[in-house]
Amino acid sequence: MNNIVTNVISRSKTLIILLALILLSAIGIISALVIGNATVNEVQDCATEFYDAIEDVFGYVARERDIYDNCVYYQNDTKCSDEPFNTSCGVATTEIGFKCSVGKESYQSYEKVSEQTVQKSRNVCVNKGYTVSISGSTKKIDFDKAGYYCSLEGNIITCDSVYDGNGDGKCKSGETCIKFEIANDGIGKIHKRIDSVSLKDIEVEDA
Repeated sequence: MNNIVTNVISRSKTLIILLALILLSAIGIISALVIGNATVNEVQDCATEFYDAIEDVFGYVARERDIYDNCVYYQNDTKCSDEPFNTSCGVATTEIGFKCSVGKESYQSYEKVSEQTVQKSRNVCVNKGYTVSISGSTKKIDFDKAGYYCSLEGNIITCDSVYDGNGDGKCKSGETCIKFEIANDGIGKIHKRIDSVSLKDIEVEDA
């Protein structure tokens, strides 16, 4: 009976975690930035991404090491008192102390023993657009829908096409590019270069 209850609780927890991940992937994360009288929200599309990672596995390993102690070496030297005739000589013994190995001992070492592949997850977010609120009115710039990527620097939103540009939110030669200025009285388009009739313009819409 206890095993049944435990299994039910475990499955319930797993279901709750999965539902939370699904819900998280469907919700756009919005970060707010105040520019003058305007509040700019970066609208992101987020999803849970699963990937494999290599992790180290640690464990105890039997090892062996030397045991050291103080040892004494007796060195005998012949010394003569009547050099260079050397007729009165004797043996002098000198004790020399040093560290020496007197045996071995076994011990357990905690160290890396292998590697394993584990599945992990991370929340990956992609910027899709901006909402700009000024004096109670909120406008939306949905650049992803039009095929652009935009970046915000100061009060200027710069967008370049992902089709004839590199989609880095910067204007370069040969790229379709649109720029917006966020002012205290609204959003104005200050630059537009669309190099192909097949490419769309970006419209400022009501949010």
